[in-house]
Amino acid sequence: MHTFLLRLKGAMSIKFFNKSKLKVSNMKTNIKNRQSRNKALILSIPKFLIAGLTFSIFLLTAAMGAGNVNVSFLYNLSDFSGPVLLDWPNVYVDKQRDEIYVADTETRTIRVFNENGMEVHHFGDDGSLGTIIDMTVDSNGNIIALSKTVIKTEIILCNFRGEQISQIALKNLPPDFSPFHPDRIIYREGRLYLAATELLKIVVADRNGLFEHGYDVAAILGVSDTKRGETDISGFTLDREGNMLFTIPVLFSAYRLLPDSRIEVFGKSGSAPGQFGIVAGIATDEKGYIYISDRLKSVVMVFDNAFEFQSEFGYRGYRPGNIIVPNDIDIDNAGRVYVTQAGERGVSVFKISYN
Repeated sequence: MHTFLLRLKGAMSIKFFNKSKLKVSNMKTNIKNRQSRNKALILSIPKFLIAGLTFSIFLLTAAMGAGNVNVSFLYNLSDFSGPVLLDWPNVYVDKQRDEIYVADTETRTIRVFNENGMEVHHFGDDGSLGTIIDMTVDSNGNIIALSKTVIKTEIILCNFRGEQISQIALKNLPPDFSPFHPDRIIYREGRLYLAATELLKIVVADRNGLFEHGYDVAAILGVSDTKRGETDISGFTLDREGNMLFTIPVLFSAYRLLPDSRIEVFGKSGSAPGQFGIVAGIATDEKGYIYISDRLKSVVMVFDNAFEFQSEFGYRGYRPGNIIVPNDIDIDNAGRVYVTQAGERGVSVFKISYN
């Protein structure tokens, strides 16, 4: 009997310890759970179905021609040991300094690459900055990052080495935007553009966090409050004119939101070139072309400024130039497209040319 009680006590202690470990790990799990569900669904699709879909897309694309934009594979972002193996990181291009920032939430590491695709610096892996989920760079070269904690998201200002300088608190938020926990951030001409993707809300603040304008995307699109949590924004960017572009996967659509709250929408579901499966990242180039990654089709589609389909590239596979479940994308001043992927494929880099 005594032995039985000791064993029971030990089992209960282990169970309590495991529950404690679970609570500690919940923060990291919650950051990626929505992405993991989508990724697991896509990666679980039978390979013969993916192969058939990819082959059909290839034939249709070949028949349609390449449009006005051509894209060719260059390389993967690397360090001195070879390609850096990352799983769905976020990518940001500092166009002023030709540097590429990659945020890996699994290791809490921000990696910095030069214009040739080689890693030159990394920081954050000691946990001092929390879990960085997105970042941008201001005109002075300082890094503005979103750090996820258990209960909130903090906006932190760091120098170019990744050493924290201060925090930026959002101020004067109206009641409809408070509390506001963003998970995407862009700096542009003295302003911060922050998106809370689950809430479908966007806040524009000045450099010091003072509220200037808010956009309730759900209200603009007519999405009910009960559907907000099921209608997440995925990709988020700004174009040259300061319009906000984003994608919503469950609506099979991409959007251009103008500063005056007018909104333009394009896209429809389907497997043909130019149609959407599960859309994700969105970016624009210097000529105004729009690039949208599709996780299900494993391609990046290119549209002109009037939303007319031009071409697509990538396709699921393991050869150079193929991509696996693409997610975030960004474009530098030299016409290089940076595409993040699942399956520890890291970040692939492509070169744009125009007809």
